Amino acid sequence: MSLRRGMAAALLAAASLSLVACVPSPTTGPNRPVGAPSSSPSASASPSASVAPVGYLYLDASELQLPICDGDRRVGVAMLNDEPTCRLEGRVTLVFPDGVELDADFGGAGSRVGSDSDVRWAWASVGDYGSVAAMFTSGCRHYIEWGRPDAFAKLERAFGPDHAWACVGNG
Repeated sequence: MSLRRGMAAALLAAASLSLVACVPSPTTGPNRPVGAPSSSPSASASPSASVAPVGYLYLDASELQLPICDGDRRVGVAMLNDEPTCRLEGRVTLVFPDGVELDADFGGAGSRVGSDSDVRWAWASVGDYGSVAAMFTSGCRHYIEWGRPDAFAKLERAFGPDHAWACVGNG
């Protein structure tokens, strides 16, 4: 009987948590302005690609108030800089300035590596803060990102600086 009460108390405590979504988070390094290519000497140094994710991006219910966008979306990454009116979730085609189109599953984070080039792409959903995307080469050089400053601030608090949300494990 006391075991059941203990389990019931644990379930009630777990139910009271406000964690709604979490995304595995990599480790750290220094940050540059949104949309600015990396050009400093430290930009060519990236965290080790063998470093495993160590943290989480937590979003509670108050950060998930926008409605989910209807249907499949085709989104130019420059549009990620705009104030979101809905949350990108599900199947989204991201269109990059170089013409590359990537089918991405939003509602978390992901990345891709070019099959015939040194280019990498990454994206993440950050609740009501909007979604973000990045394009970079190995070692996280020639880095360009799109998204709202508050979304990147939330990612930096969770993952650390130096574009770690995109670069760790993808360099």
